[in-house]
Amino acid sequence: MKGKPVITILIVEDDPNTRLGLGEILSDEGFDVHLAADAEIARSYNAQDFDIVLSDLHLPGKDGLELLTAMKRENPTLATIIMTAYSTTECYIEGRRLGVDAWLTKPLNIESLVSLLGRVRLHNGFEPSPFPEPEAVVD
Repeated sequence: MKGKPVITILIVEDDPNTRLGLGEILSDEGFDVHLAADAEIARSYNAQDFDIVLSDLHLPGKDGLELLTAMKRENPTLATIIMTAYSTTECYIEGRRLGVDAWLTKPLNIESLVSLLGRVRLHNGFEPSPFPEPEAVVD
């Protein structure tokens, strides 16, 4: 991916197949990928080391919203994306209020995810939100 900035992503997902599969796909797409199975492991990383955190909503221990809120406090330029199979309108509204940049529904549409992350790469640091509303990135 010569000429494009390397984007560093932390994937937080408790399902090992999803976590490892996403990690492999996004690594193949040229992203610098780090993996965490839960919020506690994710919090052991320095939020300043990442450009994007892609987190499941429902995690053991803290939920994804709590995790992303804490990490965004440490790194205000951090782009945050929630992925979930189970959500409510209230949860989505709370996520937006807390600064979640995008909301993806599982099962993920990989092409949409890669496109979304590519738009982040093009904006090189998250100028006025490159993230569309969820309908545009959800299959």
